[in-house]
Amino acid sequence: MKVFAILEVDEKRLAETGNTFENEMQWTEESGISLVEYQNYDECSEYEYQAFIWDSREQKMISDGRPMHTEELCRSRLNERIREKLMPSYMDTNKVQICKRTITVVIGKWEVI
Repeated sequence: MKVFAILEVDEKRLAETGNTFENEMQWTEESGISLVEYQNYDECSEYEYQAFIWDSREQKMISDGRPMHTEELCRSRLNERIREKLMPSYMDTNKVQICKRTITVVIGKWEVI
């Protein structure tokens, strides 16, 4: 079994122990859990942005279009759809939210096929 886990590392406290992250993780091997590979979360994460519009039929916010890599592009596409009247009449374009979420990419080792 492989598990994807996110660990919060207090670098100051770790430095006080005089050990490295790898050394501290060795204790898990005693119970059969091996650290195979790790990446700094901040270096493999980014945001994506999504427009949500009030659907008066469903009485909830629903996503419009697909997620975008920048907030500016997300807003631009939404405004274009509103300006070009591409929204169904039951979509309340006065009730709009732009949301963001973190996207993390995990890259494994290359395998010969």
